[in-house]
Amino acid sequence: MNIKRLTRAGLLSDYPWAELGNSTVVDVGCGPGDSGIDVLHEYPQLNWIFQDFGHVIEQVKKVYSNNPVSTDTEQSRLSLVIFKGKSIMAASPLSSRTISSPMSARATYGI
Repeated sequence: MNIKRLTRAGLLSDYPWAELGNSTVVDVGCGPGDSGIDVLHEYPQLNWIFQDFGHVIEQVKKVYSNNPVSTDTEQSRLSLVIFKGKSIMAASPLSSRTISSPMSARATYGI
């Protein structure tokens, strides 16, 4: 059985995504981006930054273009989704309203 199938339900239901409102989530080391895309399909009000190495981000863009998250207009959605190619080891300053990942958010922000 596919591990994503086993874990995806937990990703979508175990974390209180809806409570984040229109916060920005930074998906550091996003890999193929499918987890973030699935979260965005369920919670399209979120702003999302996919961050990984440049060559990985190019693949994420392709995956996202085949699975777009719709809002009122695609243009407004594009302004809420950012693809950032950079080393995941480099510093990525976050504002106090930005969540880097569910696990680090719980540790850092107590949520």
